[in-house]
Amino acid sequence: MVRKSVERSSEDPTYVITTYKGVHCHPSVGFLPGGRRVFTPNKNATAFGPQQASPLFPLLDNLPEVLDLNTSPIEVNSPPHPSSLLPRLALTSDNHQLSPHSSGEPQSPQQLRRATPPDLPTNVGLLSDTVPSGMRHSEEDIKDLIAEEASSVLGRKNFHATEHSGGINDKVEEIVNLLQVEVNDIRMLAIHGVGGVGKTTLAKIIFDQISKCFEGSSFLADIQETVGQRDDGFQVLQTKVISDILKRDCEKIASIDEGIAIIGEMCSDIRVLIVLDNVGPGFQLEELIGKLDSFGPGSRIIIITRCKDGLPRMANTYEVKNMPYWEAFQLFMKHAFGGHSYPSDEHCQFAKDIVTTVGGLPLIIEVIGSFLSHKPKKVWEDTLRQLKESKEVHEKLMICYHALNRQQKQIFIDIACFLNGEDCRVASYVWHDGASSPHEVIESLCHLSLVKIDDNYVLCMHDELKELGRQLVFKDGYGKSRMTSKLWISGRDFGMFVRMKEIERVAAIRLISDNQSTYQDTEFRKMPGLRFLYLEHANITGDFHDVFPNLKWLHWEGCPRIFKATNFLLKNLVILNLSRSKITYNWEGWTHIKMASKLKVLNLTGCDNLIVTPDFSGYPSLEKLIFERCCRLVKIDPSISHLEKLSSLNLKFCKELHTLPKELGFLKDLKELLIDGTSLRDIPTSIGHIKMLQTLSASDCLSLINIPSSVGCLKSLLELSLDNSKVTELPSSIDELVQLRKLSLRNCRLLGELPSAIGGFRESLHELDVSGTGISELPNSIGKLGRLRVLKMESSFIREIPSTIGGLTNLEQLHGSHCRSLGGDIPDSIGQLKSLKILRLGYTCITGLPSSMCDLPDLQILDLLCCDTLEMLPTLPLSLTSLRFSCKGIKKISHLVGLHGLKELVLADSGFEELLDQTIGSMETAAPSEKIQLLQNKFEMEQLGHFDLPELKVLDMCVPQINSICFDDGVAFHSLRKLVLSCVNLKILQFLPPMLVSLSMQHCWSLEILNVTGLKALSELQLQDSAICEIYGLDSLGALQILGISNCGMESLWGLDKLTSLQSLTLSCCDNLLGLPPLIKLHQLRVRKIQSCKMFHDIDDPKELIP
Repeated sequence: MVRKSVERSSEDPTYVITTYKGVHCHPSVGFLPGGRRVFTPNKNATAFGPQQASPLFPLLDNLPEVLDLNTSPIEVNSPPHPSSLLPRLALTSDNHQLSPHSSGEPQSPQQLRRATPPDLPTNVGLLSDTVPSGMRHSEEDIKDLIAEEASSVLGRKNFHATEHSGGINDKVEEIVNLLQVEVNDIRMLAIHGVGGVGKTTLAKIIFDQISKCFEGSSFLADIQETVGQRDDGFQVLQTKVISDILKRDCEKIASIDEGIAIIGEMCSDIRVLIVLDNVGPGFQLEELIGKLDSFGPGSRIIIITRCKDGLPRMANTYEVKNMPYWEAFQLFMKHAFGGHSYPSDEHCQFAKDIVTTVGGLPLIIEVIGSFLSHKPKKVWEDTLRQLKESKEVHEKLMICYHALNRQQKQIFIDIACFLNGEDCRVASYVWHDGASSPHEVIESLCHLSLVKIDDNYVLCMHDELKELGRQLVFKDGYGKSRMTSKLWISGRDFGMFVRMKEIERVAAIRLISDNQSTYQDTEFRKMPGLRFLYLEHANITGDFHDVFPNLKWLHWEGCPRIFKATNFLLKNLVILNLSRSKITYNWEGWTHIKMASKLKVLNLTGCDNLIVTPDFSGYPSLEKLIFERCCRLVKIDPSISHLEKLSSLNLKFCKELHTLPKELGFLKDLKELLIDGTSLRDIPTSIGHIKMLQTLSASDCLSLINIPSSVGCLKSLLELSLDNSKVTELPSSIDELVQLRKLSLRNCRLLGELPSAIGGFRESLHELDVSGTGISELPNSIGKLGRLRVLKMESSFIREIPSTIGGLTNLEQLHGSHCRSLGGDIPDSIGQLKSLKILRLGYTCITGLPSSMCDLPDLQILDLLCCDTLEMLPTLPLSLTSLRFSCKGIKKISHLVGLHGLKELVLADSGFEELLDQTIGSMETAAPSEKIQLLQNKFEMEQLGHFDLPELKVLDMCVPQINSICFDDGVAFHSLRKLVLSCVNLKILQFLPPMLVSLSMQHCWSLEILNVTGLKALSELQLQDSAICEIYGLDSLGALQILGISNCGMESLWGLDKLTSLQSLTLSCCDNLLGLPPLIKLHQLRVRKIQSCKMFHDIDDPKELIP
């Protein structure tokens, strides 16, 4: 159920009002960066500029904070076929969920575009030339800011859980520079190198850092394994791409051609990032995602492979080489000694010899170093000897494997062969019958660097270690035939497989079939040692008495409604996954499953035929129960009270569920209750009896209005989330939650105040989110929250920041943007926040910042965009890396001098009167090469300043009064990569920095000549709505890939035919343009568009311009 409208303002043809799924976007009113006035006839509207080209529009960044949520329920279908979503995709930012009730998750941005009439801009959400300038992010912005904000802003977990090894940051920077995310072309990069050199680690770090700049992103792991061992491997990967970009589960694609068509239609006009890891030789990329030019401008495809042979012709390459000796030595010492002890000279010599022997492979260094940690001298000697005798990577890794005990070896093999990528909290149940605790064993394998656990609790193992584990299975007698060691077996091969000798030792098998294949009990009787069985869309028939005596994990996705097996006794089963099956309340299989007395985990995700849960009286050991996205579930059987050991209950997005049984209070061991996206109106008072509860998540419960006072009895509660609910008040007993660490009330529109008792969380609360609430005042007691690290209050009605804010001595982030009622001076006590790193106060009515701002030693990001009533900037801390302000009321800037670490500077305003006080005079003796000169204009405005900004990467200026800009031969700006200028009175622009990658000129109505001579690194040039009639040095731009010119005055583009790297040429509304030179030598040119130019007919054909 989608409701959307697109209207047009009579004052401004680029004004777009959007309403979809009950969500209204609010505008910023006034003179926006970009040099144009935005008129807002309707207060519930959002302004978007045309042809927007950067992916990080702050209205997208902050959309969840500026939403009005309609109270009507939205229909949820789970999971849909991907093609059914294409006509109704919703606009979303990559890092926020816009319409959490529509499907339980965000969807794609295409819905809004397809609802837009032809006469309106069609790529809403994609930034371009006229985007408000303070709202762009560069490649450096991504690298420096996202890692810090990922958890709080993106709401997502990183892939990697360990610290980066020495030198890896340099490689990350080199790769990000190659990707040039801020450039709007379509680019493919292949990262290649030998196994164990760290390619996947690099890819994951880069994915974490830059995925925020894309409207859709997907990381595909183990491409070679999935495609090589599954008949439907391409369809599985295509389904994951589609699900990742839509941010919701989808049905599996039926055919490769269908997948390519859906991906092409879905991604044709959005920026996407796709990473393909472990790509084997001969892999055909087009068979997976189609042609590269089917993706929207700005998209990036990254391929990870050991061999670069056979890569697509358009791919740039980056070779990950072995670590240099000194970096390898540091990495080894880190893992061998942990940085907490000082090794003896003898150990240092051992370390040097080992690093010299193993070479610069990070995997070997990390594993061997971890293995030798706290080992006696004899082990070091023996290890060095064995390493010298070993030539292959696997031989070196075997040294560590042989040192494991039996239980460690078993768990290592299980992860390598079956459990890589699984939740370690679930997988640990398989090994509970061992001599040691499985958690201790997994921890020991992590210490040995043989296994890793990411921030989402997922088990991760390096490809080399997985290969080693599977080779060990083959050698240790699981079967002498190669087929026996195969983990993925198609239904048609199974008959041949079971006829092989020594099959009785097979421990894990996956049976994949597209249609309902049927397997007999006799086929499984030959495998009594089977511990893991994966079935997909399969039937089983026959008498299964004593067939699976050792089976512990059964994954039976797509289980049929009719159960045909008899005596299906699974006495040792601990994990049962029946997700996306057709089972019902009275399914015959429940009787058999009750016999699995050791069952710990039951996963029924997406079982759409379940209306009532089964009788739970026969599951005495069950600890984890999952009903997520059972979209027709209406009732939880009261027998749930029999699950005395249940620790986790997941009912997320069961949209038809209106009540919870009072018997829930009998679950004494329950630690996690997830009811997000349900239709609950109340939480039963019996919840207060669940003394062990640690997480209560009730976000996106549109009908939830009441939180019982008994919630105060939850003394163990760590996290309480009520986002987007209709809660009007919090119970006074909330101050009794003495261990609460996170309280999230985002978009609780009807919530008018925080109880003063909030100060009772002084020893526990780490994060408080009141963004988008009706709260108008923060209680003074908030200053007692000494452990608070993150305070979010964007788009709320808060009128002032209390003086007690200084008591938040551990606060790292304060987000207050779009608080339209926030006014007055920021209290001087803010200077006491010595840990503060991020301060966002854009789009507020504050009038002053205190002089104590300079006392914030760690402040890195200061955002004051559109603070029109702010009159002065004080001296700022030298730690700043990003400064943004567009404050038309500012009369003085005391000090921008000395911000040597500044990497992004956004200056945008409509009313500067005096930009510097007398202190700037002290800088007049500085060398010209150390200053940025922004000279006075005809209004006799004084100099903007002389600033030494050696690390500046992005400069974005919208200062209409500026008459002339000189970069002093560019010497002082060797780091500048992106320059955006929107200066209506600018007449002279001199000495552009030579290392510029992106140059955008907008609304420069007085500038007639642009000299780009010598910009050898320039990759993107955008000129829009300017008087520019000549471009000097265009022929020297050998690296230029994107050229866009709109509504400018040039008559010719001399030198255009020399731009051999050009990939995209877009010309529009250039009425004076008389002709173009021959473009036959521009072999890279893939996009050619000419629109509304008098001397040309409209062209949108890559070949039409070639003579």
